[in-house]
Amino acid sequence: MGAFYNFKNVRFVRIGESPAKISEIAPTKVVYIDGAGVQQFVDLEESARTCAVLERTGAWPPPEDMDWTVYAAAHPDLYRLDVQYGLVGMRGAGDEPPWFQFFDRHRTLFEFKDRDTIYAELINPMVRHGWQTWDGS
Repeated sequence: MGAFYNFKNVRFVRIGESPAKISEIAPTKVVYIDGAGVQQFVDLEESARTCAVLERTGAWPPPEDMDWTVYAAAHPDLYRLDVQYGLVGMRGAGDEPPWFQFFDRHRTLFEFKDRDTIYAELINPMVRHGWQTWDGS
C-alpha cells in the first residue's frame, strides 16, 4: 500500500480476485462480493457523516490507526447531520496497487489491479452519484 497510509484493522477486499467484485454502486451504498463470496455493502451516507465529523473537529486527515467510528460516535451532534453528498473515503489511485478506504464502521478497504480499474469500477460511478474522494497517496 501507499507510502502515506498503512491502515490496520480493516475489512480488506481485493477487487477482481475471484469472487471479489463490486456488484452495484447505488446512490447511497456500494454493494460488493467479498473474497469469501459473501455479499456485503458500504453505507456511503455513514461514510460521509464520519468524514464530516473528522473535518469539523480538526481530526483531518485521520491518522492511519484511528478508529473513526468510535471517534464519530463520540460527537453525536455532528454525526447525526443529514448528508446527501460529501467525502466518503480516501483513494491511493497512484499507488501500487491502487486502493480505496471508506470511512464506514468496518473501515472497508478495496485494492484494485490498476489505476484504470479503480476509476472505472468505483470512483467515477460514485462521482456520478455526487460522492467525493480524497487523494491519500
